[in-house]
Amino acid sequence: MFYLASTRMVAVWLMEPLENGMRLVSNPKADAIVILGGGKREQSEYNGETMLSEGSGLRLQYGSWLAKQTHLPVLVTGGSPEMQGEAEARVMEKTMLNFYDSSPRWVEDQSKTTEENALYSAPLLKKAGINTIVLVSHGWHLPRAIPLFEKAGFKVIPAGVDFTYAYTPTIRNWVPSARNLERTSWAMHEWMGRIWYALKPAAKPVETPSP
Repeated sequence: MFYLASTRMVAVWLMEPLENGMRLVSNPKADAIVILGGGKREQSEYNGETMLSEGSGLRLQYGSWLAKQTHLPVLVTGGSPEMQGEAEARVMEKTMLNFYDSSPRWVEDQSKTTEENALYSAPLLKKAGINTIVLVSHGWHLPRAIPLFEKAGFKVIPAGVDFTYAYTPTIRNWVPSARNLERTSWAMHEWMGRIWYALKPAAKPVETPSP
């Protein structure tokens, strides 16, 4: 099972159903862009400053590029899931300022799960009259995130990043690699997450972000 999970065949098989239809359509008619956090880490080369993980960096890079193309305002969302250090959204805000010469209009820094991303972002966006959003995250994450933002009252346009390469018939598909194992791991995480959210009671909406 470990060998199979490390092969491209299994990684693609698990990822493709999640990523299908998650690419951004051209010229989206939306009111704002929402970028979901995907982790952070300490970076010694930046004097130990907290920086975004690779996943968060890809999301922020794409979301910042979309903002410049569409001139839409941006909300970044993500707290400190480990209850330690700076919130992901605050790190995203600093990264936009330092590397992309822009800044988000809204920063939601209390959420610790995808569900809370939607619940805590909703009051900030609704107050500004936002109804349709472009939601930026990994293609495999969006099928779970989109329904949560729809339940929060938004029309959602998916804008996925970092898609799995299409399958091609070659012997390399059966050569194990850490990259394939990582993608299998994320895919299993998402499939289990979808089962969890399908079984758990719906969370109540919040009127204002948590203090």
